Amino acid sequence: MAKEDLAPKIVIKAAKMTFRDLGYIGLYILPFIVDIVFIALIHDKLHYFKAAEAGKLNFTDVHSFLIWFGTFFLVSWIVGLISASGVITKVNEERRGNKISAIDALGEGLIFVPRLIGASILYAIIILAIAALPATLLIFGIYTKNPPLIGLSVIILLFALVPVIYVSLRLTLFAPACIIKDIGCLESLRESWKITKGNLLFIFVALIFLLILSIPFIILNYALPDIQIGSLLSILIMGPIYNIAITLIFLELTGQSQSFSTPF
Repeated sequence: MAKEDLAPKIVIKAAKMTFRDLGYIGLYILPFIVDIVFIALIHDKLHYFKAAEAGKLNFTDVHSFLIWFGTFFLVSWIVGLISASGVITKVNEERRGNKISAIDALGEGLIFVPRLIGASILYAIIILAIAALPATLLIFGIYTKNPPLIGLSVIILLFALVPVIYVSLRLTLFAPACIIKDIGCLESLRESWKITKGNLLFIFVALIFLLILSIPFIILNYALPDIQIGSLLSILIMGPIYNIAITLIFLELTGQSQSFSTPF
């Protein structure tokens, strides 16, 4: 069987594992709460957007909003990595035949969070470095109202998407590599780069199926934009499914998937 044919089965297994053991969903309760708080608070910040539309947003307002939004993003990002570490740890323990609670998995996964933060920052720097030039040109073109520059930067940005997608796929598995192999942030990126060689189509197909699973949540967001119920449910459901899936992919590519008691 080609690995590409295995991709949907891995995603289905990840979904089954999520609903079979609700501890995986429990690991995403904290990000769920953080997002609820953000949605509640964003309504109090709508005056920033209204002022921006009216062209009355001054520097102080921009500064205040960026600090507020940046703080939320930082908290949400770290909390998300904590939850992901718990999910990956739980999957890895199940692969070893050990039954572990969500709380214990969270506790064991916490030691990897600093490394995941470092790896995520390096990952972001690499991706941003590729797209930095066309993105900067686009922003400058919009700021100066220069249509030719805007058009040129859009074309360059489209061409930059190819290496961005390629590098993103090669580095997708850094989190399970970090936790399962117990390695540092830079080593986890190198490990992901090594084991994804020749397997990009397999990973891409799996990510497409994960995207298909998220469509109902996107539709819910359009149907109920004020409460963003789709985003909230996606955190609880797609968060663990995604991290279980990339962990199963990592185990498959490193020849450890046969350790599971249940087949794909």
